[in-house]
Amino acid sequence: MHVEAGATYTRDIVYTNDDGSLFDLTGYSASMQIRPSVSSSTLTLAVTPTLNTTTATVSFTLTAVQTAALTGSYVYAIELAKSPIVIRLMEGEVIVSPEVVR
Repeated sequence: MHVEAGATYTRDIVYTNDDGSLFDLTGYSASMQIRPSVSSSTLTLAVTPTLNTTTATVSFTLTAVQTAALTGSYVYAIELAKSPIVIRLMEGEVIVSPEVVR
């Protein structure tokens, strides 16, 4: 995920089943965490994505204030949970492009 420091970052993810049909998000909750590394106990940012059960869309926004506080690179993961099921929807590296306009 490439994030520009000081800019709003919004992402909408449509979650589908293997056959292409929309995944039923009914009863699920979502969470997203950004950390300096996979093994780090430091939580840099926690976000609660919104879920649209009609369109099977998981959406989240990082505000300009939140992205301005990020420097360098991080890791992130988004999980969906409906006890006892936990699904890791996405994971990867967060690359932050420094802010130039101040």
